Amino acid sequence: MKTRWQAAAAFTTIAAAAFGAFGLPSASAQVAPACLNPHCYSIQSYDQPNSQLTGVFISQHNNNMNPGGSSAAAPYHITSETWFTVGNGPDSPTNDYIETGLLDGYEFWSDGSCHCGAYAMFWADTRGDLNTQWQHTIANVSPDGTTHSYQISRGPSPNTWYIFVDGNRVGISTALRSWIGYRMDVGGELFGPSTSQPGSFADTFDIYRQVINANGAHVNWPQESRTHIDSGMNGTDYGRIDHWYWNKPRT
Repeated sequence: MKTRWQAAAAFTTIAAAAFGAFGLPSASAQVAPACLNPHCYSIQSYDQPNSQLTGVFISQHNNNMNPGGSSAAAPYHITSETWFTVGNGPDSPTNDYIETGLLDGYEFWSDGSCHCGAYAMFWADTRGDLNTQWQHTIANVSPDGTTHSYQISRGPSPNTWYIFVDGNRVGISTALRSWIGYRMDVGGELFGPSTSQPGSFADTFDIYRQVINANGAHVNWPQESRTHIDSGMNGTDYGRIDHWYWNKPRT
């Protein structure tokens, strides 16, 4: 969580494909009777190669969600978040990304973790070539309905990225291999045996989202590039260009 974001605490590395790692939504939807991936998504994406993005911004409220049980032996999680992929596009040499938002599950990493089940603000960065991810807890919070903003912005030196919550810098990533981005994903992710995991659910999250262009301005997406909703998850934009709404019915 720390090298992805690179905050001021100790770093922990894990394989991105390993059990319990956070994942990046795939480029195309794979809908099944019940998602067994084990990373299941309800997301909307803006994906424009050579768009020269310098960051992303979301705001959302702390809402109720649960992966249906999580422990050190089985660190399942459910998140509501944004992912930001850096580079020029799918043909560029990186598949590196940063993510930030809310998580409910077992915190097993070293940077800020309680090594317990928690509802938390988090961030993470991932190096695609190394298949390695670093995870960080920003703060353990509660689903109290309050609204908070999350932002990933280009820093002052090459390949440096800042992570902000409510306008306060909470992390610094220097692990990635590019200083520009091209793809933003927003929505929910369930990591677990399936979307039929007993007790798993998420109440409806309303995520406001913008990209930050090459001039540093926050702008709405011209249009979404794709929507990915696995079976067992729900999502819609209700025709709005600046919001994504998602939930997961309780099972």
